[in-house]
Amino acid sequence: MNTITAIGKYKGDFTTEKGIRTLIISLPGKGKNPEAPLCVVPTYPSQNSCAPGVFEKDTPLLVVGRLYSGDYTQGDNSMYVFPTQELQQMPTEVELNHVSLAGSNGKPVARGKNLENVVTFGVFCRAPSQKAISYDKMKGDVGFICEAWDESASIIEKWLYPGRGTAIGASLIYQSWVDKNSGESRHRYRMRVKNNQFSFFGKSRPEEKKTEPAVYESPHQQAISKPN
Repeated sequence: MNTITAIGKYKGDFTTEKGIRTLIISLPGKGKNPEAPLCVVPTYPSQNSCAPGVFEKDTPLLVVGRLYSGDYTQGDNSMYVFPTQELQQMPTEVELNHVSLAGSNGKPVARGKNLENVVTFGVFCRAPSQKAISYDKMKGDVGFICEAWDESASIIEKWLYPGRGTAIGASLIYQSWVDKNSGESRHRYRMRVKNNQFSFFGKSRPEEKKTEPAVYESPHQQAISKPN
């Protein structure tokens, strides 16, 4: 599972390097984090709501769909949404940012280097492939980097190991900074786990490697097996 339900402002259209037209929806920032841009890809379920010129700039829109991260190995660090229904105009005062993920933990849980009350971990989701109107297809398997804070961090650190299944409710967070070494601008997306909105499935502990049972020797056998 890799779904998002969120409200953001329409900022205009953007055409990817593959020639795919997308709508840029900007979600409100959280704390010190800036607004989070999403690339909404027109799909058949979205119908005419993704057509050019339907909405004016800064119109608040409700987006419901499948969430996919770009292929960072190809230099694509964007976050994409394939709508599963039409985009809807919403009142300006309404805020909504909810991501639902379910899959297996793909990387070890790690404590933050500068903050001890936060952990990061990966969730690998197996989801149905999504096809856009432009016939470009997004593969179904997708991974996300997640973070949890305070009490949630302690529980996840204790019980989540690589390969174990997990389901989380989170907010999509966008972080940006300037690299101290190169001076270049950097950014990344994180799924911030909401308080106590997580569960585990599968064994509570990883399986230990099976070893051959020890062979019992009686005192008599031990005596005759000892070298002279």
